[in-house]
Amino acid sequence: MRARQSHVDLPCSIEPLCSLAAKRGMKLACRSLEGCITVMEPVTGIEARLCSQSGSLACSRQVYVMRTRGGSLYIGPVVYNGG
Repeated sequence: MRARQSHVDLPCSIEPLCSLAAKRGMKLACRSLEGCITVMEPVTGIEARLCSQSGSLACSRQVYVMRTRGGSLYIGPVVYNGG
C-alpha cells in the first residue's frame, strides 16, 4: 500500500507519540515554526517537536499519526523542503 500524501516516516523512538498511536491512528494538532513542526495532543498535553537536519518541515493545522505495519511512525500530511 502506497501513501497518497506527503508524510514523514520515523523510527518509533519518539515515545509519547508511539504510545499514543500504538492501537490506532489519531489526528493531532500541528504547528510549524522555524523549519520544525510541533505535534500536540490536547488532552494529555504531550508535545513532540520534530526537526530535520538537512531541510525544513511544514504542516497544516492537523496531522494524522499512526504506527505502520513495519513499526515505524507515520505523520502526514507533512511537507519536507530539502536543503
